[in-house]
Amino acid sequence: MALSIGVKKGSRINIGGQRVGGTTIMENDRPKLIGYDLSGGEVLEVVEVDRETIWVSFRGEEYEVTSMERVKLADGVFVSCGPWNGKGMESYSRLAFEAPRSIRIERIAT
Repeated sequence: MALSIGVKKGSRINIGGQRVGGTTIMENDRPKLIGYDLSGGEVLEVVEVDRETIWVSFRGEEYEVTSMERVKLADGVFVSCGPWNGKGMESYSRLAFEAPRSIRIERIAT
């Protein structure tokens, strides 16, 4: 199953990093790690969003991502595009990542 992340221009996603530090709290009877840093990994940045196409930058290369086919970013890591939300000036779309569970993929807070 793919990991789906809503993105807009300027969004940044860490691929392959590890969580460092932080504090574990209980939320809805489940542990949740907060206040951590990301160490290592590589950053994918969303360059542009235009309805059903997202342009991303990763490892110095720019890729056009659509829903028609997935793009290989690294060994075992693929990305494709979900539907555009069509709402106002702050439009966003979704990136769907496919990767082994051993490769952490998460949004970088901006």
